[in-house]
Amino acid sequence: MRRSIPRLAALLVACVPVVAASCGGGNEAPAAERADSAGVTLVTSTAEDRPLAWTFEPELTLGGEEFYRVNRWNVDADDRGIIHVLDRDGKRVLRYAPDGALLGTLGGPGQGPGELAWPNALDVAPDGRVSVSDFGRGRVITWAADGSFLGEDAAANPGESFRRLAAGHVREVQTRGTGTTESRLVYITDGGDTTRLGSAEWTGRPITLESCGMSFSGMPPIFSPSLRWDASGGRTAVVTGPEYDIRVSDAGAPALRLRRRLNPPPATREQALTELGEGMRVSTAGGVRVCEPSEVVDQRGIAELAPLLEQVVVEPGGRIWARRFVAGHEPGAIDVFEADGEYVGTLPASTPLPIGFLPDGRVMTSQTDDMDVQRLVVGRFIEPPVDP
Repeated sequence: MRRSIPRLAALLVACVPVVAASCGGGNEAPAAERADSAGVTLVTSTAEDRPLAWTFEPELTLGGEEFYRVNRWNVDADDRGIIHVLDRDGKRVLRYAPDGALLGTLGGPGQGPGELAWPNALDVAPDGRVSVSDFGRGRVITWAADGSFLGEDAAANPGESFRRLAAGHVREVQTRGTGTTESRLVYITDGGDTTRLGSAEWTGRPITLESCGMSFSGMPPIFSPSLRWDASGGRTAVVTGPEYDIRVSDAGAPALRLRRRLNPPPATREQALTELGEGMRVSTAGGVRVCEPSEVVDQRGIAELAPLLEQVVVEPGGRIWARRFVAGHEPGAIDVFEADGEYVGTLPASTPLPIGFLPDGRVMTSQTDDMDVQRLVVGRFIEPPVDP
């Protein structure tokens, strides 16, 4: 009999002073090392993958007509299982019952109260409050669980991704200097106190691309450091550099670091060309221009190292999923860690990465068809039975 993968409570180990033994006997190398440093549990797992035989079984599919783009930042659900999708092109939020029935919409295009001009990110609180960050109006717009409009707050960086937590929120902000851009992930309490959770910085260079007739005052080298992060249930996970190093905090306080014994490879020109594919696409008022990949690589340059991780996702219960990076926008394998940092195992690259979670144990994933239309797929991960 199959069973769904259990969801865990977000319990952290305050101090784990011993080295964990491997499952086998004898003198085998430990599967993971644990140490405590100033209240932060450091967990370093083996470089050998532990394959997981989990399968994903879809139950319903949404989108295609109502919306056609989905990712971790425009999909969320509340404790009632109501699914919310930010339709950035339609400038509205669509709400679906757990069975997929459309319940209604929030917002709409415009510049007035409760309207959206250039929405960027969605967050849904457990109690059903819906918040949308709107870059076009410089506001975060909020509705109650019943759909009534609650108000708007001015945001210093409304276009960046954000997540609300129990006693504050997490936000990614950027500052630009002379040729240098810094991305910072900050935790801001409801009282206004700010804690930096991670940062990444790159130095750009002016480039002129004849192949597409475009000039840029500052473009970073390909594979430059960037923030990959997520937050849920009070927990935040962030990766700041090319290394396999996931920094985890609870309510803004550092709590856990997850590492695997993997070294980032040197970045190569071949990798950079694979990453660009047919070229660098630039949206302009006159349409999309495509800049020739070899010219882009020659002018932008390449960072020293290619990243090991592409994306991290945090479950409401604290479990962490980490998608590995593969050049060319191809999916990589997915590592799964329990809430205490234990390495569970690795799923193959063909496995869909969760982009949202429902209270009944189902997950939301993204599926792209041959027409490049993304749909939201809701289903369950199934774990094969364990032999007695």
